Amino acid sequence: MCVYNSVCSTFFAPSNLCGLYGMHCKYIHSCPMWKNEGPCFDCIFVVTNPEVEGMCGLDIACILCFFSFKYQGTLYPCAVLRWFDCMGDGPDIATGMWIIHPSYNACNVPHIAIIHIDVIYHVALS
Repeated sequence: MCVYNSVCSTFFAPSNLCGLYGMHCKYIHSCPMWKNEGPCFDCIFVVTNPEVEGMCGLDIACILCFFSFKYQGTLYPCAVLRWFDCMGDGPDIATGMWIIHPSYNACNVPHIAIIHIDVIYHVALS
């Protein structure tokens, strides 16, 4: 098993900044100590329902750890994350952004999960 503090992800995001073919690389961090100043745990968008377009098919999470392991010769790159829930059914009227809050289970414990990194849609820019 290997643990990583960051991964480089390539996204298809067509725009003038991304160049002719729309490919863009972005680092996603999960660092307990970032530049000797404190932790840096990036948030991401995760595809949870590929049948639905937009935010209704995505969930938001904070990356706690990246790791990979081999099982029967196959490498599985994964992430440990903490889920967030959206407040309301749409973006905030004043800001146009979705309001989120940490997700908890019935025992008031943070909702933590392990996912394959293939379901990460994009880093949530701050």
